[in-house]
Amino acid sequence: MTLDFPTVAVLGYLLCLGIAVGFSLLLLVLRGQPALRLWTASLWLLALSLTSVALRAQLPVVPLVIFGNAVLALSAVLMLYGVARHLQRPLPAWQPAVLAGAYVAGIVAFVVPFPNLAIRLDIASLFAVLVNAWMAGLLVRHAPPQQRTSCRLAAAIFAAEALVYLVRLWLPVAPEAGQDIFRAGAPMFATYLAGIFLELARCFALVLLLVEK
Repeated sequence: MTLDFPTVAVLGYLLCLGIAVGFSLLLLVLRGQPALRLWTASLWLLALSLTSVALRAQLPVVPLVIFGNAVLALSAVLMLYGVARHLQRPLPAWQPAVLAGAYVAGIVAFVVPFPNLAIRLDIASLFAVLVNAWMAGLLVRHAPPQQRTSCRLAAAIFAAEALVYLVRLWLPVAPEAGQDIFRAGAPMFATYLAGIFLELARCFALVLLLVEK
């Protein structure tokens, strides 16, 4: 099996699907954990978003790009709300809603009237940096004394994800990519691969948060 972008995308999708199934099974046992419900929903939405990437060869690209990124934004918001709920911190609904709305609006602008893959990737990277940094900040500032170890470990994972996407902001997109993310080039491929490993690490970090609580 060749380790190219489409192959890694499929592996990433299967990984996300497996993690979502695993968290759903956890939810059957830990039904009284509201944060776990939010995280499980977030992970299923992430898997759905990656499904839209896999279907781009069979369905119209523009609706799939908009749908996939809208679902991705909702997934990120639910993950953020789950962290806030776990820490028992109030989170005004308008703040993540504005961030997610701005993200989706930016994607729509650069897929319909002004198609530009490089700018869309930059918008997605900036959104990921902001959301992951937000969650890391919450975990560092508001960690309960008895949960500091798991909160710091989870914060480190979210900070690492933010760093990967921050680096991606400065990476070039291959000139021949056009609007095809699978042809975006080796630098983008490397960040996608790093994201898969960090997604697995984030899964364990969330479980540690639940265990230490």
